[in-house]
Amino acid sequence: MKGKGIITLSVIIIFLAVIFGGPYLFNAMLPPPKSSGFYTDGIYAKYEMQCKGASENIKKGYLIFNVDNHKLHLNITVYSHSETILLYRDITFNVSNDGNGTYYHGKKVILPFFHGKGDIISYYNGSYVNVSNKDGPSISPFNRVGITKYRESYQYYTYNHILVKNGSVVEQGVFGDYEYGAVSSLLFFMASFGHDPLFYQIANLSYNGVYYLVSLLLIDTNIQLAPPNYLALAAIYTIMMAPILLIIAIPAAAIYIYKYMKERKEREEE
Repeated sequence: MKGKGIITLSVIIIFLAVIFGGPYLFNAMLPPPKSSGFYTDGIYAKYEMQCKGASENIKKGYLIFNVDNHKLHLNITVYSHSETILLYRDITFNVSNDGNGTYYHGKKVILPFFHGKGDIISYYNGSYVNVSNKDGPSISPFNRVGITKYRESYQYYTYNHILVKNGSVVEQGVFGDYEYGAVSSLLFFMASFGHDPLFYQIANLSYNGVYYLVSLLLIDTNIQLAPPNYLALAAIYTIMMAPILLIIAIPAAAIYIYKYMKERKEREEE
């Protein structure tokens, strides 16, 4: 019985070591986040988009971007519940040869689809979104679907400074949430409520443009992403199940100890 107990204890220790140490080992083995050469020819990404009007329910749409011949083509479409097109935007940006710089009507623009380094996530014509805090890497197992689920990401909390044509501030300090892949640096999720230079000034997704952006979620891409971190998921569920496991483990341990003591007593009486 003693030998079986040692084996059981060893198995439990190894299991816990894998469950709780595995996610850290997984992160340590990931390549560093990409920091340059983002908008290269041939890349493609599709996002599920949610938009809202001034007094309407949330509408579903899609945002697609692809790069071809040093031009980034951005398509935004919003649909009604009957799949009628309510809003359509087709915007083209010029991309530098190294894939690092993007330009709109000759002006430098930082698009929010990648974040490599620095505090600026999105910028155009004096308006910007700036990082205020950063978390990660972590996974979001319960509020994500599709290809971003169980993949490591960094979460950036932001504040913004959005201008109108006469130079006055439209909004400043409004909450924003941007999540980027831990390896690809590609935008996984975004909730900025329209207060982003790309959507407010360029795509005209504001109240004056009928709708404003609520959220984006990556659903398809040909950009290489890190593999899902199932070890982190297992650790999360193990922690969640800990109370149930304790309810099972405590009686089981009591039964084991009772049987062990009983067998030991019987051996001593022989």
